[in-house]
Amino acid sequence: FIFWSLIGIFSFKKKNIDIIFVYATSPIFQAIPAIIFSKLFRVPLVLWVQDLWPFVLKDLNMLSNKFFLKIINFFVNLVYKFSDHVFVQSYSFRKIISKQVNKKIEVLFNPEIQNFSSRKKNNKKFIITYSGNLGKGQSIDCLINAVSRIKDKNFILNIFGDGSEKEKLLKLIK
Repeated sequence: FIFWSLIGIFSFKKKNIDIIFVYATSPIFQAIPAIIFSKLFRVPLVLWVQDLWPFVLKDLNMLSNKFFLKIINFFVNLVYKFSDHVFVQSYSFRKIISKQVNKKIEVLFNPEIQNFSSRKKNNKKFIITYSGNLGKGQSIDCLINAVSRIKDKNFILNIFGDGSEKEKLLKLIK
């Protein structure tokens, strides 16, 4: 993606572009062509961070070498630095990224597609809703373990999403 996007930049002619928006899922380096485009054509770049790199690599046991993690972290911080505006999807993301780069970072929550509330007026159950990806990065085991430890069983757990760990989740629930 990065290679072909970089090639494509040189065949592109600027036509009234006001902003470049990068929805930065993994890997965050997908923003590199956008950064180059932004600098070449002097167009502001907005980055919306969806995964924390390189932490996601470490958390998923994809990379544990501290030296390589520091190198990746250096380049991730350059992506943040070269972005004109950075959005993150949670306050915890903002806290972590703010420690790494001196830049104003704003929280922009992922939108809710529909209203998932199933609470009725007389329902006194506590409702927990998870909506999102069901992949390795979301630690399905941790979710099920946490729910199983809740002492007050008067709750409903709604899970909306899909991903590589969905079948595992369904088996754990059963």
